[in-house]
Amino acid sequence: MPASPYPHPGRVVISQSVRYHIPAMSTFLTVLLVLAMLGVLGVLGMGVATMIRGGNPRLSNKFMQSRIILQAVALVVLALLMLLAGNR
Repeated sequence: MPASPYPHPGRVVISQSVRYHIPAMSTFLTVLLVLAMLGVLGVLGMGVATMIRGGNPRLSNKFMQSRIILQAVALVVLALLMLLAGNR
């Protein structure tokens, strides 16, 4: 049987040159992640404070909806950071 021209036969390799790292992008995403997490904490605190004071239930619900959106943003940024860290 002849030797395979591919280094890992049976594996799918999209591109060997795709692995690169941009330190400025990691820094930007880290700052963005911290800001998103602080935003989640702030919106959560405002929503809980509104519920405790017995304020407008619609306003409290809007705060909780905003918290969910900010959590999703934080998770996406965290996933991007993990992808960058895995490609180092």
